[in-house]
Amino acid sequence: MESIKLYKTGSIYKLFGLDLNNNEVVYIGGTVNLLCNRKSIHKYHWKKYKEGTYKNYCSSYEVFNNCNEVKIELLDKIENCSRQQLREKEDIYINQYNCINKKQAILTEERKKELQREGAKKHYYKFHEIEKDKKRKYYWDNKEAVLERAKKHYEQNKDKIKEYNLEYKKRPEVIEKIKEYRERYRDKAREYARERYNKIKNNNISIDNGTKGN
Repeated sequence: MESIKLYKTGSIYKLFGLDLNNNEVVYIGGTVNLLCNRKSIHKYHWKKYKEGTYKNYCSSYEVFNNCNEVKIELLDKIENCSRQQLREKEDIYINQYNCINKKQAILTEERKKELQREGAKKHYYKFHEIEKDKKRKYYWDNKEAVLERAKKHYEQNKDKIKEYNLEYKKRPEVIEKIKEYRERYRDKAREYARERYNKIKNNNISIDNGTKGN
């Protein structure tokens, strides 16, 4: 039978601070390390996550995001405890506090999968925006070269592009989107057309009134 590792001391802690509205933001955690070290680890991972070099999200980051001064406080100490016992105690405190923890320490398999999906989605959107900013900056820094490459690519693949666009517009989901778009912006399109017509009409009147032929 496999032996269960016991730790001399386990701690349940509260990581907290006050936000701009003077509301307390609380994260509950459990650790076998010194509390000062655990706080430093949370802060280190939060900074790396913001930089994009650390992929794992933890709800403790919200304390650092929203509070200028972050503190850590001991809530309970357990002697000679296993990881499982520490997690069970942690869940008790999570249920007692109005904390920002997105998950409990002990997870079902279904909850694990759900959190993995949520984490992957957050990671995608976070780095998707970073990549968009990089591409945008590259475009403006190299605008002429980018446009030249695009023009060259179009000339070399003109027929394929036209064929693809024709096929794309025939897709049922695309037809539906175009229909929805037209319905949504129908009034704006009419207003734009009316303004354009009046602008052209006024310009013609001014030409007939003396600007033409000068």
